[in-house]
Amino acid sequence: MARWGYSTSVLAWEFWNEVDLATGYDSRAVAAWHKEMAEYLRSINPWLHPITTSYSRTAGDPEVDGLPQMEFLQSHNYGARDIAGMVNDWSRRQIERYGKPYYLGEYGADVGVVAVILRAAKDPAVVVIAARRAGACLLPSSLQGRSASHPSRCEVTPAENPSLRVLI
Repeated sequence: MARWGYSTSVLAWEFWNEVDLATGYDSRAVAAWHKEMAEYLRSINPWLHPITTSYSRTAGDPEVDGLPQMEFLQSHNYGARDIAGMVNDWSRRQIERYGKPYYLGEYGADVGVVAVILRAAKDPAVVVIAARRAGACLLPSSLQGRSASHPSRCEVTPAENPSLRVLI
């Protein structure tokens, strides 16, 4: 808060990325923790940046999402055949259910499908092409030993990975 709280470049304070993947996830305990932390953060946040958390499951968790301290809802989706339709449906569903904005924080190709493609490919270029056709950016980055699964984070350049030259 002290360092970046003033910044208009800060969209929100996200307590946890994919909190539902935490070992031993318990909805009640997680909701209690989020409530306590959000109340404290709000008390020291004069700039009023919204407070959120995110889920790997698109449906989120009603125990946490229903808290008034969670000011907008955020989840992730990998593998929907129709991302636009999924975003439309889930946005409407979550907004109607909770009366809060909904944000799809991450989306892309199903990581299970990508893993099958990776095992099947003999040439890294085939993997890169398959990932790009699927709309994913996971494989070009992971081929460089990086972990960037968000579709907008295609950071590997052809100079860094010669296999990418086939895509240009």
